[in-house]
Amino acid sequence: MATPTPFVYIYILAQRAQASLMLQKEFTIAIPGLVHIANRLEEVNPIDYSAPFDIVATVDVEYKAEGSLIPVFNVELLQNGVTVARCQSTYLAKRKSNKPKGKATEENPVTKPFIAQDIVIPTNAGRQYARVAGDRNPIHTSTLLAKLFGFKRPIAHGWYLVSRIVKECEALKNTTYKSINVEFKFPVFLPSSVVLQLEEKPDGTLVFFALSKETNKLVLSGSLGL
Repeated sequence: MATPTPFVYIYILAQRAQASLMLQKEFTIAIPGLVHIANRLEEVNPIDYSAPFDIVATVDVEYKAEGSLIPVFNVELLQNGVTVARCQSTYLAKRKSNKPKGKATEENPVTKPFIAQDIVIPTNAGRQYARVAGDRNPIHTSTLLAKLFGFKRPIAHGWYLVSRIVKECEALKNTTYKSINVEFKFPVFLPSSVVLQLEEKPDGTLVFFALSKETNKLVLSGSLGL
């Protein structure tokens, strides 16, 4: 029997649609400077993974005279004219600003999660995910080039870690989640381990937090919905 296609794979299609927009001449923001800061993926109708998709993608960037820009990509996936999934990806394009910087605050994870467990991320995770998703940004695969962009070593793709978290949560709760919301806080270096903390809400929503075991920082947080 064929293995069911995980819902998280839909993001790979959405990401490629976003990349196509980034390569258009009208999109004047440098791709290497983009930082993925949030993602929302939602199944709105049953998906037939054996059938083709029509994809509609748009990007909105609010004008600012100075300071960082926030490009927001919206991708709609359709089958037979019916929307089956939506994805919204938010990025940060850093630019210089004359305004003084405020002190960064860190969100505190839940203090009494109903479960906490480790997720180990291997050294080759960047290359493995790049082969599947087509995202070959060198900050994920090359130590030398990662250092050129300010990272001490390659960092994991954000959606790689999200996919691992969804897999763990679905196995734990013996269910399939239809919506994924996530905010990326800090990079996860390769190799490394994170501590996954979970908190279940009365409506079945599962809130998750991932902390780096190396830095003890909250690297991402989000929720899964039924």
